[in-house]
Amino acid sequence: MRAPTAIVAGALTLATALAAASCHGGYHPMQAAEACRCTPSQYCHVRPGTPAECLPMPQACASSPSCSCLGRPIDACREELGAFTVLEPRQVASCDDCSREEYCWRQGSPASGPLCRLLPARCDDTPTCDCLLQTHASGRLACDERQGRIEAGPARAQ
Repeated sequence: MRAPTAIVAGALTLATALAAASCHGGYHPMQAAEACRCTPSQYCHVRPGTPAECLPMPQACASSPSCSCLGRPIDACREELGAFTVLEPRQVASCDDCSREEYCWRQGSPASGPLCRLLPARCDDTPTCDCLLQTHASGRLACDERQGRIEAGPARAQ
């Protein structure tokens, strides 16, 4: 009976090691969005900590839906084959909690903790600061790549 206990203990040790070695957070917003099966008159809304849900298109979007009329400016929006997904940022204790499909947004005030925000779709294949900066035309963004993750925030006045 000792052998099965050793196998279980070994498996638990391996699982713990893999979890510890895993880079970045375990939450993946695009995986959460995959649960949505919305009709064309709806869009998928992903809020951190809750299941994704289908919501009716706002009246302003009804005739010609686009990301510009969905969600808030801080939210990410993706459109794929006419299906829209709005993903809210999530408050985290540390930038290490962000997944590879997200970047860490450090707000101006240290009192407000960091947010994990979805990287723009065009950065999926090249998740770098260069790509993120190209998507922000305002130029008021500072960005650093740290240990395989992207940290960004408002550019400080010189």
